[in-house]
Amino acid sequence: MITVTPEFASGYLRQAGNSDPDILQSRRQELVQKQQPMKLGSLLFIVLGAILTLSVIGAVLGLPMLAAAGWVQWRARANLKAIDAAYASLASGLPATRPA
Repeated sequence: MITVTPEFASGYLRQAGNSDPDILQSRRQELVQKQQPMKLGSLLFIVLGAILTLSVIGAVLGLPMLAAAGWVQWRARANLKAIDAAYASLASGLPATRPA
């Protein structure tokens, strides 16, 4: 699992060597697609954790599974926001900055 910062995303977008909006959008989509396994995997673990939590014995495994899957889901969303911020800054011609 990788943490995507706006600097990483803008560097990845700039690697195309072209400022054409279609090429930048294509590179953005590549980064977004790399985040999909994190989102889907965490969703699967949220469902499994919820099912396990229905029993008292399963709750011992289900609650930590829910917590970890929630964190991964949160991290994936933060990565997508960083990718979108970098794309927006490159599309507008401004350098990408780290959000405060």
